[in-house]
Formats: sequence, C-alpha cells, structure tokens
Amino acid sequence: MVVVDLSHTVEMGIPRLQGLPHPVVRPYWTHEQAFTSGLFKGVSCEVSEVNLVGNVGTHLSSPFYFDPGGKDISELPLVACSGPGVVVDARTERERLPIGPDVFSGLELKDKVVLVCTGWDRHWKEPEYEDHPFLTEKSAEFLRDAGIRLLGMDTLSVDDLGDPSRPVHRILSRAGVPIVENLTKLEGLIGKEFTFFAVPPKLKGASAFPVRAFAILGLRKSIRAK
Repeated sequence: MVVVDLSHTVEMGIPRLQGLPHPVVRPYWTHEQAFTSGLFKGVSCEVSEVNLVGNVGTHLSSPFYFDPGGKDISELPLVACSGPGVVVDARTERERLPIGPDVFSGLELKDKVVLVCTGWDRHWKEPEYEDHPFLTEKSAEFLRDAGIRLLGMDTLSVDDLGDPSRPVHRILSRAGVPIVENLTKLEGLIGKEFTFFAVPPKLKGASAFPVRAFAILGLRKSIRAK
C-alpha cells in the first residue's frame, strides 16, 4: 500500500484568493510558559493558536460555499469527501487555458472523485500561479450530469477568477458536489487506481476548511456510508 500526500503546507505567504488574509499560526501557550506554570511536573506542552479563513491552502469547499441551502462541512458525510479516484490529464504550459468537457469524454466518472491535473502546482508561490487554467461552464455541467462524487484540481480555483458568476462552483455546489482546490502532485496518479481522502473537521456552519488530502494506492475495497 502506497500513500501519496497531495497537499501543500499551510503557512504565511502561500497563494490565496484576492482579499483573503494570510494564515497565521502562533503559540497561545509556549513550552516555557507551561513549564513554569506549576501545572506540569518534568514536562511541558505548547498550545497553538490558528487564525485563518476556510478557503486557504489545500482546502475542501462544501456545497454551502455557493449554495445557501447546501450542506456545510459538518453536514457532509465522510463518504462525500473520499472515494475511488481518477486523474484527468489536462497538463498545459498555457496561462488561463479554458478546459472544456472533451478532456472527460470516454471516462467512467459516475460516483468517482475526479481530479484534474493541469500541472499548475509547479507555480506554487509564484506570480504565475494566479493565471491558472480553469474549467468551463460546460465542463461543470458535464461533470454534474455524469454524477461525480467530488471534484479536485491543482489550481487556486476551478473557476476563471475573471468571471464573477463562478459557474463551476455554482453548478456543482447546487448539485451537492464538494470541491477541493490547491492540490499538488496529481501527475503521479495519472493512469493509476487509487482511493482519495480529503476530510475537513466537523465544524458547524463552516463553508470550507483546509484538508490533508491524500491518495492510497492498492486500496481495493470500495467506501460506503455507514
């Protein structure tokens, strides 16, 4: 069994959507404070304070993100955030390339985790990362009609950030499909059978949250809700 980490590290300075703050992690209580507090004997601990928005780093967006009546991340069943995956090879050197539904033709996508590999993760932390390829509205309609379980992509957004209507988020959110963005290392999964996992914390009212996305190769049993 092989486990592949598909996540970027969440830290100060990572790419983020315009207007959103940087993630900040700082000690709320240091080892030194714990050691001198009188609460411990011979040991210490550190408590971290984390300040971030949900849509930062490798993160999962729930249907609630673009659908007021959709499920938030606490309401998503675990099976909606995991499952058998397929990587679609859409690698390109071209900036802002629209990816149409033709890349999905002939693939069995029903109830699958569909991960779109553009190779754009190579520009992580570079200015070019914001000029990423994106899915078209027709691609979103195709994936919705195909009955996919989850969509993932190795870009800042699955949408064209120049289009304020955000058709991919809108269409898939209304269909109840979670979306994972800012994935990495998808090229290593092309042509392979794997099971994908991207489970957020059970945080009530949250529309999105960072995840530790990963794939397991060689896991044969299907995942069902229980």
